[in-house]
Amino acid sequence: MAKQAYPPLPVCSPGRILQSYSPEETAFWLKQWQAVFGHNAAGIDTGSYLWHVFSAGGYPALAGEAASAAYRQQQVAETIVLANDRRHACRVEGRPDTVEWQDCYVFPANLAWCMAFTHEDGWYGPYFARHPRPEPLDAENLRLYRQAQRKREQKAYARRQGWR
Repeated sequence: MAKQAYPPLPVCSPGRILQSYSPEETAFWLKQWQAVFGHNAAGIDTGSYLWHVFSAGGYPALAGEAASAAYRQQQVAETIVLANDRRHACRVEGRPDTVEWQDCYVFPANLAWCMAFTHEDGWYGPYFARHPRPEPLDAENLRLYRQAQRKREQKAYARRQGWR
């Protein structure tokens, strides 16, 4: 049986949506995100926007163009996109450059890093934060990225050979 889609799904570019998460699965990703990036949020108003943890200094993060540059350097096979409304999330192929949701968080499943896109882009955000111990997580993400890249190359070769 196919997984049920839980709308609304964002338009992500590039990359296609691989899975839409249920409310329970979304709650799981929120809890994982908060365990890494939100654990020092005491006294910071994250009720409206989770990214306030970055803008208020509760977790160290790059901001603006420095954040965007760091984000563009990330190579991952898949990412999780979590809406700020805390009710919607999806798994996306690759690292999207744009996401239709105005306030959202993009991160690999191992939470090696997080890119927070904000509606205040230019004044506050975007923000890019790293896990406290990113090296082994980055290595795993790179391994999975290369594996997915090889698989895409094999499929392209098979198509060129006339295989379906």
